Amino acid sequence: MKKILSLILASFLILGLVGCGGEEAPENSNVLNDSASSALKAVETASDIKTLPDSYPKDVLPLAADAEIIDVRENPASKGLEVMYVSDNDIDTLCDFYVGALKDAKDLSTDETPDGYWITAKMDGIDYTVMLDKNAMNPTKYAGQISVYLVLSGLEGAADPAEKPEGESLAWPFAEMPGVPELKGHISKILREDGIMHFEMTVESDETIKS
Repeated sequence: MKKILSLILASFLILGLVGCGGEEAPENSNVLNDSASSALKAVETASDIKTLPDSYPKDVLPLAADAEIIDVRENPASKGLEVMYVSDNDIDTLCDFYVGALKDAKDLSTDETPDGYWITAKMDGIDYTVMLDKNAMNPTKYAGQISVYLVLSGLEGAADPAEKPEGESLAWPFAEMPGVPELKGHISKILREDGIMHFEMTVESDETIKS
């Protein structure tokens, strides 16, 4: 099965978990704290929700009302979606909001990271991961805003696996990335911006990435 790999060599997309303390979210919790309750009144369907694919479960995992969507990516191999947006909401309020949204999910857990929170859950066959980071957007134009990164897999109606890309693959940029091992696959696009390189690749299997 072909898998689309979006390799983004940017520090703000790498959320470190080293040295994080873990704390499991209360099971069957039906009551949010005051700040989260206020957020639930304000955090409804965002104005940018129309940019999300039809397969995105808006009722289960809504975006903040002030969400500014930065990126939406479909992962055909896992029938998944990745959504990244920024918000001016308090990070603890956002954490409580998403814990509340997923309170009925199986294996709901919340871990605190150095710069935010990592929330995971499984519900109705869909795996949910919510990553909140207060410093990931520094020093971009979104500095000071909270980064919200949503990863979902197992969605019905997600795009089918893509066929092998047409055309000749771009060459791996060895000169610009000394010491970085080459990933074998078809490179469709390489974008360079402010010293950051963004790759769009198609690889044959997960083993290519693991190796």
